[in-house]
Amino acid sequence: MIYIVITIMFWLIVFLFIYNYQLRKQLKTLEMMMHVVENSKDIFYYCDMKPKMQYRYLSPVINQILGENKWAEYMQDATKHYDIVHPDDVDQVTQKAQGQWDYNEPLLIRLQNEQGRYIWFEEHATPVYKDGEIVAMQGVYRNVENKMIAQQELEYKAVHDHLTGAKNRAYFDSQMAHYNNKENTAIGIIICDLDYLKRINDTDGHKIGDAYIQQSSGLIQEAIDAKGIVSRIGGDEFAIILPHTTNEQLEGVMNHIQYKVEKFNNITERFSIEMSIGGVFSPRSLGQMEKLFDEADQKMYKEKQQKKKNRS
Repeated sequence: MIYIVITIMFWLIVFLFIYNYQLRKQLKTLEMMMHVVENSKDIFYYCDMKPKMQYRYLSPVINQILGENKWAEYMQDATKHYDIVHPDDVDQVTQKAQGQWDYNEPLLIRLQNEQGRYIWFEEHATPVYKDGEIVAMQGVYRNVENKMIAQQELEYKAVHDHLTGAKNRAYFDSQMAHYNNKENTAIGIIICDLDYLKRINDTDGHKIGDAYIQQSSGLIQEAIDAKGIVSRIGGDEFAIILPHTTNEQLEGVMNHIQYKVEKFNNITERFSIEMSIGGVFSPRSLGQMEKLFDEADQKMYKEKQQKKKNRS
């Protein structure tokens, strides 16, 4: 009997030793994981949604990213999180909370820091269910500001001319196709061609030639004032699409461009801008865009030829 008790006690001690060893090992692993989480640049969270919205865990790194004391503020009142969500992103945040989001897809949202600047985050959220309803949400916010800036720069370069900031030829062609094939509207097209660019490049150099192009583009864009789309479609040629316009508005824009050019020439001695302009209006755009472009280009060319004749 004593032998049996001793044997049982022995194996109990062995079991407790092994259990204690495994427990300490698990605790050490958890400590290492917590250390990784606490020192990560990502914001981890676990938030109860019911009976009330309350964070059980929120990474302290949020203070470094969004502002001092944010951790304490949100741990006390989780609903204040909504105060820093960009207005355009509130709908998808609400959908996430209400179970109306595809949780296999990340949310791209902007959160406002204490300086008032919005920062892009990619949120991966996983709902926690009980009896078929969401009772909690867990996930991670990853700062993707640099990624979004780089993407926006690529998108900008894809549709803008690098020298002038006007739209480029590819964007112009896409808008021509849109109004020619998809959207029918009263429309105007204006073609502006810079005179003497080659002479300026040959006599004064390409640096002055670039300044000539940039200044001309700036004057055109000022004259348009968001009424239309200005594109640089060639080295010395700009095209303007004026959707939802009238013939009177088209004439007004052309006159305003000429006024801007004359005003510039009266106040600067650096160089004088010479620009030939041709424009055409149509009450409908579907199936008409190439024809309108050719007509505007021909009118511009006639004006250029008339100028040459007047100078000779």
